[in-house]
Amino acid sequence: MQPCRSMERTRWSWNLGSMFGIAIRVHITLLALFAFIIIASPVRGGVELAVIELAIVIAVFAIIVVHELAHALVARRFGSTTKEILLLPIGGIANLDKIPRRPSHELLVAIAGPAVNLVFAALLALALALAGVDYVPTTTADLQSFGAQLLWINLGLAAFNLIPAFPMDGGRVLRAVLAMAWGYTRATRVAVSIAHVIAIGFIGLGIVFDPMLALIGFLVWILARQELATITVRDRLRGTVARDAMIRSLDPVDPDDDPCNVADRMLGDGVRLLPVVDGQRVLGVITTAGIVHRLHGRDPHDVIRGVTREVPIVSGDTPLVKVVDALDDAEAVLVVDDGALVGLLTLDQIEMFGELADESVISSFSSALEAR
Repeated sequence: MQPCRSMERTRWSWNLGSMFGIAIRVHITLLALFAFIIIASPVRGGVELAVIELAIVIAVFAIIVVHELAHALVARRFGSTTKEILLLPIGGIANLDKIPRRPSHELLVAIAGPAVNLVFAALLALALALAGVDYVPTTTADLQSFGAQLLWINLGLAAFNLIPAFPMDGGRVLRAVLAMAWGYTRATRVAVSIAHVIAIGFIGLGIVFDPMLALIGFLVWILARQELATITVRDRLRGTVARDAMIRSLDPVDPDDDPCNVADRMLGDGVRLLPVVDGQRVLGVITTAGIVHRLHGRDPHDVIRGVTREVPIVSGDTPLVKVVDALDDAEAVLVVDDGALVGLLTLDQIEMFGELADESVISSFSSALEAR
C-alpha cells in the first residue's frame, strides 16, 4: 500500500522489530484476521489445510513487509525518511516524514510496491514453468499448490494496490499524474473524491457479499479523509512560523517542585503538560503521565526532575510545517528566543490554528503580532 504522512500517532499496534532502520508494526485488525484464518482452517479442511494456510499467511505477511520496504527505500532516495511501516488487513502503510512533492518522485515511490509484487509473481511463474507444474492452485498441502497460491496472491496484491483510491498505491499514482497538470492540492482533492466513491462501492458490495469488503471500504474512506485533512492543514500552515500559533500564556514548573502541587495546577488549569525551566535553562516538559508515575513512586512528594521529558526546542521563526514533523516523536515543542522560553506548541494547538488559518486569519495574526 501507499506511503502516508499522518499527524496522528500509531494506535492499537505492536512493534515487531525493524529493518533498514524502519520500525515494523502490526495493527490489531490484521492480527485478528490472521487469527480467524488459523482458527477456521482446521474446521473447514483439517490439519493439512491449516498447515498450508498458516504457511500462506506467514508468506503474505513477509510479502507485505517487502512491498512496503520498496516504498520506503525508493522514498529514501528522494530525501524522505520512513519512521515505521504499519501492517493492516488492506496492506501496509509506510509512514514517511514527508511525501515527495514532485509528482514524478511520488509516482516512482507509489509504483515501487506493486512492482515488487509483479517481480515476485514473475519469478514464481518461471519456477513453476521450469518444474513443469500448473499455475492453478489445488487444495493439497504440497509445494506446487503453495507456489501457485503465492503467484496469484502477488498478482492480486499488485492489482488491488493499483486501484485508484487512497490509501492504495493507485491513489498515489493517480494524484501524481493529476498533479502534473493541476497542482498538488487540487490533485489530492480529486483523488480523495474518487477514493470516496470507490469506498462506497466496497461498502455496498460488502453488505451484499462479504463483510471484509465493507471493512476495506470503511478503511479506504477513513484514510482518504485523513490524507486530505493532512494536506489541507499543511497547505494552510505554509508560510506561517512557530510564533504565529504558539501558546504564549506559560507558567513554567521548577524541576524541584512538589508533584502534588503540579498535579493541582494541571487540574485547575485544564492542561496535560507544562514546561519545566531551571532558572533560565529550559529542560523540557512534565506530563500527566509523568506526574502519575511520580505519585505512584515510593515518595509521592519527591521532585519531578526525574520524570521531566526532553522535547524539541525551536525558535519563533521555525516554519510550522517543520514543527509538525518534530511533533511526530514528542508531546510538545518548546519555542525559545534569545535563550528565553516564549511559547509552547502541541499538535492540538497547531491543528486548531490550521482550522482558522485561512488567508484573512493569518493576515490578522501577523498584524496583531507586528503591533506588539
